[in-house]
Amino acid sequence: MIEQAANARGFCHDGSITERRISPRFISLIRAAKLVASDGEFLCVIRDVSAEGIGLRCFHSIPDGPLTLVLQNGESYPLKRAWSKDNTAASFVFPAPVNVERLIVETSIYPKRALRIKIDVPARISTLSQQCDARIRNLSQHGALLECAVHMALEQPLELDAGSLSQIPAKIRWRKRNIYGLAFDSTFTLREFAIQAAHIQSPDLLLRTGPGRQS
Repeated sequence: MIEQAANARGFCHDGSITERRISPRFISLIRAAKLVASDGEFLCVIRDVSAEGIGLRCFHSIPDGPLTLVLQNGESYPLKRAWSKDNTAASFVFPAPVNVERLIVETSIYPKRALRIKIDVPARISTLSQQCDARIRNLSQHGALLECAVHMALEQPLELDAGSLSQIPAKIRWRKRNIYGLAFDSTFTLREFAIQAAHIQSPDLLLRTGPGRQS
């Protein structure tokens, strides 16, 4: 459900200031996206949006520094932090007004696809007949892109180990030379995926606590 709250900033009869938004803000817009930061890519949830700004929540502390919001269709929006309720929720402003309808509908010439986190971490592959080293190049709720010099067959079952990713059952869905597409036997929830992404790239985001801030 999309609700709208409009009106401009104004004054009450007693002289106190009332907060009224210059443009409509769409509330209860629960949509997964990712934040690209200097130390990696992280999952977030879009909570509300207007032409001037957006409210986001993460499953861990929001990364510091310059951030870019990337939607499932690949479109990106630079962000500037405006206010933080706590370490996991914040409001951001866009450098220039955006097309709210386009952002909500995610209209694009590019199709929407499952969110993928670009990473480059070592991994260990175990099959019934061998073990080998590999590297994970990206990760999603449903699978991973793997680079491995050892030849493996399509639909071959295996276990993936990479740090906090321990003994993850998967199968080879496609291959192109030494690049393999893995499908996990059990998919991650969005929260599990977000926590894994943070643990792999920036574990300190899982440890930070404290009040929000305003800038």
